[in-house]
Amino acid sequence: MKKPSKIIMIIVLVVIVSLGIYTAIYSAVGSYKAVHTPRQSLLKTPVDYGLEYQNIEFTTSDGLKLKGWRIPNQSKSTIVVIHGYGANRAGWKGKDTKGQEEYIDWMAGAVPLYHAGYSLLLFDLRACGESEGEMVTLGYHEEKDVEAAIEWLLENNHKTDDAPTEHVGLLGFSMGGNVALRGGRIVKKLIEEGQIKSAAVVAVGPTIYSTMIDKSLNYWAGGMPTPFFMPTLFKKAVSYRLGFDVTKELDPTRYVSQISPVPVMYIQAEKDEIGDVSDVTAMFKASKEPKDIIIIPGALRFEHYKYPAEHPERVIEFFDQYLGDKSEK
Repeated sequence: MKKPSKIIMIIVLVVIVSLGIYTAIYSAVGSYKAVHTPRQSLLKTPVDYGLEYQNIEFTTSDGLKLKGWRIPNQSKSTIVVIHGYGANRAGWKGKDTKGQEEYIDWMAGAVPLYHAGYSLLLFDLRACGESEGEMVTLGYHEEKDVEAAIEWLLENNHKTDDAPTEHVGLLGFSMGGNVALRGGRIVKKLIEEGQIKSAAVVAVGPTIYSTMIDKSLNYWAGGMPTPFFMPTLFKKAVSYRLGFDVTKELDPTRYVSQISPVPVMYIQAEKDEIGDVSDVTAMFKASKEPKDIIIIPGALRFEHYKYPAEHPERVIEFFDQYLGDKSEK
C-alpha cells in the first residue's frame, strides 16, 4: 500500500492542530460569556404601570448586595418574581432564536398578580441589573439570592405600615424558574419553622442546563460555529469556571421531589427550541403532589415567558388556591 505523501500528512496535522486551537479558544470564550453576561439597564419601573413602590436593598449570605423593588398591597401574601438569564428585574432585551428583536417584560406578568391582591417583590439576581456580583452561576448560587429576598421580607414585616407577609409565592422565568424551584426548599423549611404559613412555586420554562447546551450552544455562545464534540467540552469549561458540575447541579429532576408539600406549577412551551418540553415533563414527574403543569401547544420558548401576562387567570388561580387569604388583614 502506498504511504500518504508528506504534504497530506502535513495538511492533516495542520487541521488537527487548528481544530485543537479553535476548540480551546471556543471553550474559553464561550464559557466566559456564559457566566459573564452584559448588564442590562432597567427600561421600566412599576410607575409605568401606575404602581407605587419602594426601592430596597439586602445582602446575601455570601456578602453580595442586591437591589430590588417592593410593591406593597396591604396583603399578607407576597409574590417574589425572579427574572431570567442575563436580564434584570424589569425585563430582558435582546434577540430571540430567529434573530428578531425581543423584549420580555417580567413586570407585565407580575402586575396582574398585584391587581389580584398580592404584594410583589422583584429584585436583580447577582451579577445582573443593579446588584453586586461578578458571575452568573446559572441558578446555583442564585438560591442564596432568593433566600436573602425572603429574609428581607420577613425581617421587615413589622417595619412598615403594610400587612406582614405570612404567605410567599415564587414566580420564576427561565433561569429564574430554576431558582424558584431551588427556592421551594427554602420556603418549605420556613413553613416547618413556623416563620410563614404557606407557599407556592410557579416555574416558567425551567431547564436542565446540560440539555440546553446540547440543543443551543450556538445561540448562547454568540453565534460561533459549533464542532460536534463541543457541547461536552463546553460543559466542562463552564463547570471549571463555576466550581461545580453543571450537568449534575443544574438538573432540577435531582431535587424537585424535596419541595413537597409546597405546591409547584410548571409552564412550558411545547416547541421550546432552547430548552426541552421533555425535560420539564420529567421535572413534573419527579415532583410530588401537589403539582400542576401547563404545556402551551405549538409555542416557542420566548412565548411561554409571556404566558403569565397574557393568561394571568391560570397563575392567579394557582396562587389563590395555595396561599391562603391574601386579603387577610
